[in-house]
Amino acid sequence: MKQLIVLAWIVLVWILCGASVNPRADPEVVPPTPDDHFIRGYVTAVLEQVLKVPSIQVEVERGVVILRGDLPGEERQELLDAVSRIHGVARVEYIPLATGGAVPEGQAQEEFNRAFHGFFPKDDLFTPLLADPWESRFFLSFRHSEASGGNFGTVGLGEVFGLYRWKDVFGPGHHLQINIEGAAFGYFDLDQSQTDLQNIDFQLGLPVVYRYEDFSTRLRLLHRSAHLGDEYMARHPEIVTQNRLTDYQVDNNLFDAVFSYKPDWWRIYGGFAYLFDVMPERDPWEMVYGIELAPWDQYAIHPVLGVHFHLQEEFDWDLNHRYVFGVEIHDWPFRNRVTRLLGEYYHGKRLEWPFFREEDEYIGVGLYFDM
Repeated sequence: MKQLIVLAWIVLVWILCGASVNPRADPEVVPPTPDDHFIRGYVTAVLEQVLKVPSIQVEVERGVVILRGDLPGEERQELLDAVSRIHGVARVEYIPLATGGAVPEGQAQEEFNRAFHGFFPKDDLFTPLLADPWESRFFLSFRHSEASGGNFGTVGLGEVFGLYRWKDVFGPGHHLQINIEGAAFGYFDLDQSQTDLQNIDFQLGLPVVYRYEDFSTRLRLLHRSAHLGDEYMARHPEIVTQNRLTDYQVDNNLFDAVFSYKPDWWRIYGGFAYLFDVMPERDPWEMVYGIELAPWDQYAIHPVLGVHFHLQEEFDWDLNHRYVFGVEIHDWPFRNRVTRLLGEYYHGKRLEWPFFREEDEYIGVGLYFDM
């Protein structure tokens, strides 16, 4: 009953938040507004600062973006696709310049290619899972945990960095990218006088990502390890005196795959993981699936709702579920720079890896950053 009440509260607040963010209006009957000026400035900044194609002229009328320039057809289509993903853009049109533009064609093509493929691409082909608690990202979260009966602060320091992208690797529109990622998750007991560090978990991975239109797939090889904090062991000396330290030392290697479909304002995904060379020994198979919604937007701000489910063979496929809801603000969409203020609810096995056998339920609020 308690879970149903919490879930109903999450959905209600999310709906009210979305309704206040963008009351819809018919673009056919509403005259041009200052929104067009905002979109024009935003698109111009993206073209000049991110894509390095300053020779493109930008005009906006009622959300329709008109680009004038001189780019080859293939790069032109990628430019249209990129600009169309900017929040608030209703449609994008391209008009070639008869004069050939201010920037030589070869230079414009080289700068454009550098933004989207080759070494160190500016964006990722796979959007991080919104409600997955172990995504490599930066965040600060305050949580009240039923497992400890107290308050915890959780800090994540993580990033996914693009190394190389192959364009049209299996044909037009089929892109492949290899990344490297790493993260550290720290859990602090806020009820202790010195805000004791309970444990810190580390993650290092090598993701390979494939994308075609609305479908994307992420394959990863991951190493995960966990370490108890000195303050926690000082308050629980029996862990050392009874030689139980190995019970809390988690050292896992795993391969996981997630398949995602995101046609518009909603997304569904699912996948699996296989653990190998693990300590302590455990059953190897896990499953994940979930849904994400972001139906309204105003400028680069919109409400979001994510539900993430995690099942483990180790615990007879019992369901761990996490719900997040709130507002996210986009910066440069091609670099996945996003700031989110999210409420959280979780029920299942504890997220801290040294305590993965214990049950937990928490509510919280956090700031999340995709850089």
